[in-house]
Amino acid sequence: MESSELKALWVLSVVLLLSNWTHGKRVPQAPCYFVYGDSLFDNGNNNYLNTAPKVNYLPYGIDFDSGASGRCSNGLNIADTIAEQLGFDSYITHFGVGGCTSFLDGVNYGSSGAGILDITGSKSSLYQTGARKIALFGLIRVGCMPYNIQKNMDKLDASSCAYELNNDVQIFNGKLRNLVEKLNNKHSDARFTYINSYEIDSDNQTNKGFTYTRESCCLVEPRTVPCKSLSVPCSNRDEYVYWDGAHFTEAKARAFGKRAYKRQSPTDAYPYDISELAKLKLDDSDAYNINHAEL
Repeated sequence: MESSELKALWVLSVVLLLSNWTHGKRVPQAPCYFVYGDSLFDNGNNNYLNTAPKVNYLPYGIDFDSGASGRCSNGLNIADTIAEQLGFDSYITHFGVGGCTSFLDGVNYGSSGAGILDITGSKSSLYQTGARKIALFGLIRVGCMPYNIQKNMDKLDASSCAYELNNDVQIFNGKLRNLVEKLNNKHSDARFTYINSYEIDSDNQTNKGFTYTRESCCLVEPRTVPCKSLSVPCSNRDEYVYWDGAHFTEAKARAFGKRAYKRQSPTDAYPYDISELAKLKLDDSDAYNINHAEL
């Protein structure tokens, strides 16, 4: 696996909810929705970028209405499922085509291979450009990805995951959660929240409803991530957590997005889940203080 691809497994995904206007037949819970992230959120941007990671071929998109769109999934990804729950009429468009009228609901800037360094994304810069409601997604259990299990067979724990990778993820996520608290204290006119992807991704949480939690649904060459082009994937896709060597099936993306949108346990989000963040008034400091104290 190339280093640029590996970065995609260690990315901070950011969801932005901002602006002050509405339009269209339905009134979504957030006036517009901007997405920054990696291959778990990319909805086709890499099709228009001079970068190696591209999945614009079957069996990717086998369950998507327009086929292989560039999403690293058989269908929808996490960003799509959150857009649905927020009440948007359609999926948030990628930045590759269209003009201003195409971006009234926001833009998805997710890109496979994106990283977490300041040169690829900065929370402070997002605030400075006008973002006022920001959800920061922690890292998932990358040590449980089929690719990383195969690569680290000598470093597996009782759950059959690469424990060293998961330990590193927990260290990063702990610092990210602390950063959210600091940002909320620093910017009184904005609200930041932490989505606990690591816990949402655990076997005793979202994965309970799946039969296959460590295997790829599509055909993947040994120690690689992408589906083999034009290969025939599993037929029982709703029973699989992973579509390829690293990315979720639509079924897992829906289950994951549901918990991020509306937490099912106190540890899912801090201090708000996405539904609470969308409803929150920016001058509603009491609501923040209450949640902050409870969690």
